Amino acid sequence: MHATLWHGTDETSALRRTILKDVFDAAAIPLDVVSTQDELLAVAARSRRASDHDFLIVDCAIGSPSDVDRCVAVATRTPLPIHIIHPSEEIVRAIEGAAGRPLVWLPATFSPEILLATLHALKAQVVAEDEAALEKRPAVTPREREVLTLMAHGLDNHTISTRLSMSTPTVKSHVQRIMRKLGLTRAQIIARFGAEDETG
Repeated sequence: MHATLWHGTDETSALRRTILKDVFDAAAIPLDVVSTQDELLAVAARSRRASDHDFLIVDCAIGSPSDVDRCVAVATRTPLPIHIIHPSEEIVRAIEGAAGRPLVWLPATFSPEILLATLHALKAQVVAEDEAALEKRPAVTPREREVLTLMAHGLDNHTISTRLSMSTPTVKSHVQRIMRKLGLTRAQIIARFGAEDETG
């Protein structure tokens, strides 16, 4: 799970940015910060390929027409979940209607304690969904597990074949079966299982 914040340039936005980073640090969820729409959309494109659990936070709390227009533009150009910071839920629902997709309203005067509890609950839900999904998929064999471990470290098929004394076509077959069984792309495997190795 990973979040990206697109923040405003006023002093109040800077304060919210500091509070958000503290809350996300406490929840052990990485939070990156970008300052332009193009940066946010580039992150969204990469994130969608890497993980199903990434989401965006857009600070539109100033509420100028241009800020609202930018929120609509972002919401229509990425399928990632979006939390919008704004004083008015009515405005966020209007953005939601214009974008034609559900959005999450985060009040500009949000409570850090409530947000932290929400993030912990979200993480628990993600873990439960992942475990339930994996239980429904065919189990990987011991040999596939070896290949999976090296895949998670970002190794290519040729390197894996050398490490495991297997032919490259055999490794390719294992990789395809692993991705099919797990329902994940290679990038998603690296993002998910590689992170698990790093955290123990």
